[in-house]
Amino acid sequence: MAQLADTLAQMRANEIAQSEAAIASCFPPPPQVSPETQQRLAPFLAWCEMQKVRAVPARPQCVAAYVQYQQDQGISRQLIAERLEAIADLHNAASMGNPCATPVVRTVTGGSTIEPPRSWDKESKIAFTELPVEIQAVIAKREHDRERELRKSHNIAGDLRQELKRLRAEAANAAHNTTTESETTMAKKEKGVGPYAGVDKDSTPRREDKNSWERKDISRVVDKGWQENDGFAGKLPKND
Repeated sequence: MAQLADTLAQMRANEIAQSEAAIASCFPPPPQVSPETQQRLAPFLAWCEMQKVRAVPARPQCVAAYVQYQQDQGISRQLIAERLEAIADLHNAASMGNPCATPVVRTVTGGSTIEPPRSWDKESKIAFTELPVEIQAVIAKREHDRERELRKSHNIAGDLRQELKRLRAEAANAAHNTTTESETTMAKKEKGVGPYAGVDKDSTPRREDKNSWERKDISRVVDKGWQENDGFAGKLPKND
């Protein structure tokens, strides 16, 4: 008789499992447990093995006892919250209810809340402490990531300002050097030194030999002879 009852119970359990699987197939599958979550789950799995209790599905009282054990070991509030989040992810991946989101667990974690973000005002910090610890963990992580990206953006902006300052200084030095070079060239030209020796201010070569600078207008040849036009006619011999 007992064997028959066990068989019927097993058949009933199989029927329930098949019905639940059929309903679950209508929805997207739950996310898989990430390697980081598996690493955070290791202490909880070891504790469950030591206490001879189930890790999945975990009873809320067992999770509360695990949190109390961690507090007694001096584990930080942030690390406890991360491990509770990993337990929640484990049950979500198994399509089971979250044992961490229960009053018994929140009672134990009430004295182990996460520090509110420093940038928040006083009223926001008070409201933060009244949230469940798993919600505090999500908000604290988001705020930490946001502040990290903000600091990164500030650092990049600072580097760009320094680079712009350097480029402006180089441009100013180049302009100063060009002006100085131009002024030096003009000074040499005024004094007639260096490559400008023997050159007047108007860039016309100086007349050291007067005769060499006299210009004669020889534009035509008259009577098949060597004659210079106008005032020089008759000074050169003619060809017979």
